[in-house]
Amino acid sequence: MRNKFNEEDAAADVAIVGLGPGGLSAALEIAHQGKEVLVFTNREHYIRGQRLILTRETEQFLLKHFDHQNPLDVTFWKKYGLEKTLQTKDIEKYLYRKLSKLPNVTIVKVPKNSDHAIQKITQGAEGNADCLVLNNNEKYYFHNLLGADGAWHSTANLVADCFKQPIEYELATSQERHPYHAVVQLKLKSNVNPNKKQFQTDVINEMQFLASQGWQESYSPKYYIFTNAACTKFYFAGEIPQQIFAASKPEQTELLKKWASSFIKKHYGFDEEHLEYRESKNTPAKDKLQTTVFSMTIEVCKTAVLNLSNGVFAQIGDARRPPNYNLAHGVNDAIIGGLLFAKAMSSTPFAEESFKKSLKDMDDEIENKMQEIKLTRKDAKEKAKKKLIDAIDNLLLLLQSNSENTPLSISKLELAKQTFETTGQLAVMYDALNEMKSIIENAQNVSIFYWAYTLINCCANSEAHLKTTGFKEVINTLESFLQEKQPSSL
Repeated sequence: MRNKFNEEDAAADVAIVGLGPGGLSAALEIAHQGKEVLVFTNREHYIRGQRLILTRETEQFLLKHFDHQNPLDVTFWKKYGLEKTLQTKDIEKYLYRKLSKLPNVTIVKVPKNSDHAIQKITQGAEGNADCLVLNNNEKYYFHNLLGADGAWHSTANLVADCFKQPIEYELATSQERHPYHAVVQLKLKSNVNPNKKQFQTDVINEMQFLASQGWQESYSPKYYIFTNAACTKFYFAGEIPQQIFAASKPEQTELLKKWASSFIKKHYGFDEEHLEYRESKNTPAKDKLQTTVFSMTIEVCKTAVLNLSNGVFAQIGDARRPPNYNLAHGVNDAIIGGLLFAKAMSSTPFAEESFKKSLKDMDDEIENKMQEIKLTRKDAKEKAKKKLIDAIDNLLLLLQSNSENTPLSISKLELAKQTFETTGQLAVMYDALNEMKSIIENAQNVSIFYWAYTLINCCANSEAHLKTTGFKEVINTLESFLQEKQPSSL
């Protein structure tokens, strides 16, 4: 295809680097304003399988572009209706179909490490436009530039180098509670019945498994599991132990399968041997995405807008701010960021102040939500600690007054209490609980039964999990049991 933007006086209205959800949404909206849109992508295929929960705003944007006559669009919305989530690749393919048909949109493929990869950005000789130069020295002129190229913000680095102006970043006020995360994609083996099974988790065994994999936190791992409608494909995303994050690739792959499988079993009843990685026959690049580990340190770009020769530069999506993982807002924010940039582009000149304010409002909303989560966690954590210490104290009194109990079980429980009070770690508690298992199961004293199982559930449901319905049901059941056995003592 002929390059119609190779002269400064024939510059595109906007160049967009990156065609993920954010870049696609910006390009589509700006193109519908009648402007010349030049987009660059290094993607050969859309293959990212992350499962996403859409906000109402994102859903409405996607619906606006629904072509009822297009069978692929119909399939897209049927799938969303069934599964209530969408994969990143589904959204990207959906928007790309719309974009690629527009006559005022030019899509340039710039594969990494090729002659067509982006090399640098230069200023136009006449100051009317700036230029993006490929490795083969092909030039593309533009007025405005949008970086939608992910957390490495490579485009921003080229802009800063060209204009000798720093593009600064700062740590977000709210960070994730745990730095190490992973995505794991598994599927059922072909010979396994996909019917969901009921599975009762043994709390002590679960706690021991987490500890054996290196999980030493006082809270349970946060994770999400999404499936397809047939319940044959599983997408796990969540916190992982540091030792898995630091493992060599071959070992890490096996450890991640074991880690994700344990949670899939908890919710769906399938053992690890029932599951396997989703290997691709035709697209080897997909295999690299079956496991992804990453450290979450959230930096926000302080330079919302930078003036170019005859336009502006801005960033959206992960390039501007990686998402706070547990808010699940990354793709939604990327799309909304693209729409905000397009809205600012509809004004002449670019509506800089309005764009900056909208980005700040987005950041403030994220910070407010994170603070709410933090306060909820802090409150729940303090309640959990108090409940756990009360359970240990009551259990120790009962065990010490019962001559049938061994000094070993008492000493292990005392050590567990000391360790928890000084470090907040629950790992030592596992041995104490195992030591007491037979005592608990054969307890004639109902109070021992009550406080032992209260203690187990405090451990299993520490922090925010204490507030779940499941925990309340356990406590209610135990209290009812006690009332039946010893109504006069309660």
